[in-house]
This record gives sequence, structure tokens and C-alpha cells, in this order.
Amino acid sequence: DWQSAMMLMQGRGAPIDELQGAAYSMAETLRGSGCWGDASRLLVEYCRDTDEAVACLCEGRLFSEAARQAHLSKRGDLIETTVHPALLAAHSSAVTEARNRLERLQYVVPRLKVVLEQEAAARPGGGGEGEDAPDDASQ
Repeated sequence: DWQSAMMLMQGRGAPIDELQGAAYSMAETLRGSGCWGDASRLLVEYCRDTDEAVACLCEGRLFSEAARQAHLSKRGDLIETTVHPALLAAHSSAVTEARNRLERLQYVVPRLKVVLEQEAAARPGGGGEGEDAPDDASQ
């Protein structure tokens, strides 16, 4: 894991630039794997890169943690420049996705009703509305 790797590098006395290079590399790998919290921690603890750490947390939609990290680092400016815009973009994306799903449901549900009615009518005995299938129908 990344903690062990960093500890081993520190234990053997690796220079700061080597530690930072390894931390940036591991953070990028973690970020690509969706481990935004761990990537952010590497960026803050080993690279002292609050800007990138906050951006990473926003990418993972960890907005509360991003705001907390910005405040801990006394970088309140990142709330306005990074967290707030990312939060607005995520909100917009969620609203668009919800609208798309609603439109799809508005199309699919009436069609599904028609198909179910047609299947019921095609069953022996007419399968009139309100009638349930016999208990052994699926056997």
C-alpha cells in the first residue's frame, strides 16, 4: 500500500524530491482508481500541494472534505475557486441526469403497461384486467 511505500522510502532516507515524485505518481494512480481521499492525503502530506489535493477531492465529489482541507490549510480561497464551481457542476450534472431518467421513465412506463396488457389478453381465458395469473402459471 502507499503508506508502507512512503514509510520505506523515508526509512531509507530518500531525498525530499524523490519522496514528492513518488507521492505525485502514487496519487495519480490512486486518483485513477477512484481513491480520491488517499490521493489527496498523499498530495497534502508529502507534496504540500493543497490546490491539487482539493481539486482531487472535488473530482471524487468529496466536497465536505475538500472544504475542510482548504480551511485546514488556511486556503479559504480554494472554496470559491475550486470547491464551489465543482459543486455547482456536480449539481448541474445530477439535475440533468435526473431529467433524462424521468424522460426515459415517462416513455417506458406507458409502453410497459401496453405490453403487459397485450400479454394478459393473449393468455388463455383472455386474462382480463384485474385478474391475477393462476398460482401455477410460472411452472
